[in-house]
Parts: sequence; C-alpha cells; structure tokens
Amino acid sequence: MTHLVTGASGLVGGTLYRHLKNNSSDNAVGTSYRHPAEGLHSLELLNTDLVTQFFKKFHPDIIFHAAAMGSADQCEKNQSLARSINVETTIHLAQLCRNINTLLVFYSSDYIFNGASGPYSEEDPAAPLNYYGQLKVLAEEAIRQILPDNHLIIRTTVIYGWESQGKNFAMSLINRLSHQEKILVPNDQTGTPTFVEDLAQGTLKLIEKKCRGIYHVAGPGLVSRYQFALEIASVFGLNERLIVPSATNKLGQIARRPLSAGLKTEKLRRDLNWLPQGCRQGLQAMKTMGNPYIIKKDFLHEPAR
Repeated sequence: MTHLVTGASGLVGGTLYRHLKNNSSDNAVGTSYRHPAEGLHSLELLNTDLVTQFFKKFHPDIIFHAAAMGSADQCEKNQSLARSINVETTIHLAQLCRNINTLLVFYSSDYIFNGASGPYSEEDPAAPLNYYGQLKVLAEEAIRQILPDNHLIIRTTVIYGWESQGKNFAMSLINRLSHQEKILVPNDQTGTPTFVEDLAQGTLKLIEKKCRGIYHVAGPGLVSRYQFALEIASVFGLNERLIVPSATNKLGQIARRPLSAGLKTEKLRRDLNWLPQGCRQGLQAMKTMGNPYIIKKDFLHEPAR
C-alpha cells in the first residue's frame, strides 16, 4: 500500500510521516511546500494540475491530509487564501480519492465549536466562532458529501510535541522560558491537550481497525491553557514564575477563541480500547524521547523565535 501525507514538514504530518516510515512496511510518501525537508516531495496543493499528476504517479491507497493554514489569526486576516488552502484543496483531494477509491483521512479541530459548554462529543452540533473553525466545518461537510463511506475525520486540539518548525505552544513556551522571557498565557481557555505522538498512534490504530466517520483523538484531561503552561515548565525544569495568567480578551488576538472547549473521547475508547496520555504523562514522554528533528544542537539554546 502507498500512504500519502500532505503537510509532512509540519507537526501532525511530520510525526505521522515518521511513524509510517519507521513502523510500516508500506510505502510512505510525504509532501511539503513552504517548509521543504529532506525526503519530502515539493507539492503546491493550490496547483490542481500538479496535484492531479502527483496523484496519478503515486496512486495512494490512503491520503492523510494534514496540510493547512493552521493559525486562526492568519485565517482571519487572509480569508481568501485560507479558504483556498483549507477548503478548496481538500475538496480537490476528496474528488481525486473518489475516482480511485482512496481513503481520505482529514484532521479537524475543536474550533468548530463555540466553546460555550465543552468538552464536545462527535455528535454535538458545530457552531464556530472564527473563520478557521468555519473552514474546518466546510471541509468536513464537503468530505462527507464527496466520500460518504470512505473518509476518516479526526478532530483534535491543543497539539504539542516536537516539530521541525518549533511553532506549537509547548515548543514555543519551552524556547521562550529558556531565554527568561515573561509570557502571558490565557487562564480562561480550557481544552484537552494532545501529544502529537499519541495523535499519530491513534490515527494508525483507527486505520488498522478500518474505522470510518468522525472520531475525536485528544488527551483525556481538561485543563486551562495556563495550567498546561505550568505543567510544561514543571516537566522541563523551567521558571514557572515567568508565566503570567491573563484573560483571553486582554491578549489582542485577532480571531475569537472558544473558551470552554476540548473534546470527549468516549467513542475512541469504546472502539479502540485506547486513549492518549494525559498532558503530564505526554510531556514527560516528550522530554524523554528528545527532539528527533535536532541532531547536533540543543533546542533549549536555539535563538528565540
């Protein structure tokens, strides 16, 4: 079998691609565009002709679609481009999958919910507060319409772990605290932080069990972003006093954030008899494994971003 991972230089796609390369006898093909990396194919997903040619060349059995404009604020500022990347490319991939009976695995978010009464189950109605969430809803709807019996939509949230770009909340916090920077962190946003290694493992478990439809893959513990930041500092031996709690509305973020968010995972537990680790266990595992993207230098002494 051939597995195609889009966005394989990012947090989710990169981790999944590594798991596929290390733990599977199947052929794993990864793509990237803005952030090239060794072993990955450069592919601009907005170029539908190139994507169609690429698809015909590799004829994937499964596509793991992890490429996206992932910043809620950037989506709010660049709505036309965000829609093209997050919805139109997904629709094109779904159409290509339909033509040759390829399974499409798509990663979505708890930002499809309004954060009034989280955590949320797979059956709860979508009500996004921001444009990023609206685009995820549109993409999910299109996938279900185009591939009614051959899709796997995985919703997740507050993903943390090692990545080549160092953009996720945990890596950014570690980097800034290691340089003694004071950081404002919201204390009124709650969620279910998800270790990216568990997300990759959960994805492959769902594939192995031939699961289809919508699944939530997220950590089991509901914590505030501030509490999560304190856990990161504690596990990595950094100065917790540099972390300053703040109300979300004081942070000047462009996109509205759901406050009481997070995802319920009873369906995942029922069908797999498995759940991701809690955030402290996941952070300890992250620390123990070390950064696989850095060979000869210490991440904690890289320049601040």
